Amino acid sequence: MEWSEWESWYKEIVEDLGYSRERDEEAAEILDELIGDRALTFAELRLRVGGDIAIVAGAGESLEDDVDMFLGSNLVGRAAIFAADRASKPFLDRGLAPHVVVTDLDGGDEVLLRASELGSIMVVHAHGDNIEALRRLVPRFRGPILGTTQSKPFKRIYNVGGFTDGDRAAYLASALNFRTIILIGMNLIPRTGSEVEEKKLLYARRLLERLASTAPGRFYNATGGERVEIRGFQGTSFRELDEIFR
Repeated sequence: MEWSEWESWYKEIVEDLGYSRERDEEAAEILDELIGDRALTFAELRLRVGGDIAIVAGAGESLEDDVDMFLGSNLVGRAAIFAADRASKPFLDRGLAPHVVVTDLDGGDEVLLRASELGSIMVVHAHGDNIEALRRLVPRFRGPILGTTQSKPFKRIYNVGGFTDGDRAAYLASALNFRTIILIGMNLIPRTGSEVEEKKLLYARRLLERLASTAPGRFYNATGGERVEIRGFQGTSFRELDEIFR
């Protein structure tokens, strides 16, 4: 998503949730400094993550079961795994490091550091509420890092669109020209009942629906259990996907 379009989404989110654009911009500047010469470009990330199929894992309640279903499918070894923050843990626990971890650093230091140590490429998102976490964790991550912001992109920091780690991971996969995107663990059902959580998940759904309606490719939702339907993402199962991707 180009900044010219994202800016209107961003203004709505900032006003709705009471975020500070100035703090977001400050966080992005700090991330740019912290990454330094370890900054990864889009082109370099695409070379490191091959293929045409992306599994995008959110941290919903069905994730553990969804990961097991994926590991029993014929997509293992054929699909790149984009894990949203703490969604990387079920993969790591089963001996598989996601190819990419998209994180605003609230998924637990131990999990994120383990993913980095095992070779996951960290796509780190800066915003006004995670400046301390940026300073604490970014210097400890291994290898090159791709930095993102929800404010205006600049220097080595990108804005790919998307708001929560999950929908941002889907936007990243699309921006990297993955033409098949399969969601798992994307239940989009609030767990705490807080108004803020409900709003965040609503934006995630709206943005995913916008992606499916505007980007080229095939979009599937293999999230198990109870879930909110996402227009443009075909509901499916890994049994059906095995038939599609023989």
